[in-house]
Amino acid sequence: MINNSGSYFLIQMALICFTLFKIAINMLAKLMKKSHYARRMGMSFFEDEYLSNLNRSSVKLFIESYFDLVFCASINLYALFQNKNISDLRSFFETPLDVLSSCLTIIYCILLITYPIFGFVLIRKN
Repeated sequence: MINNSGSYFLIQMALICFTLFKIAINMLAKLMKKSHYARRMGMSFFEDEYLSNLNRSSVKLFIESYFDLVFCASINLYALFQNKNISDLRSFFETPLDVLSSCLTIIYCILLITYPIFGFVLIRKN
């Protein structure tokens, strides 16, 4: 289980939900364009690029929590590889939450390896 990634995962889900909320408010304001208050709400929640802003926020969150994720994912990956037989490994995949946690560990490990390479390539391009 990724011991300390709960806050990261919750904040990421909150970012996605807030972006979906802004899109929904803007679409609702477009439908009710004759109402003065709906227009004001639509103007306050409007963004040119919802997905690029979400991507930028997600990258910023990932950078800020990178070292915490490296530490927790490394510990969990170590626990996965310490199993000597299949029955021990099955304990990481018994319940749906265990499956989610083990899959997140694997995904985070892939991201934690590829993210510095991606950053290096971006820096070298510019």
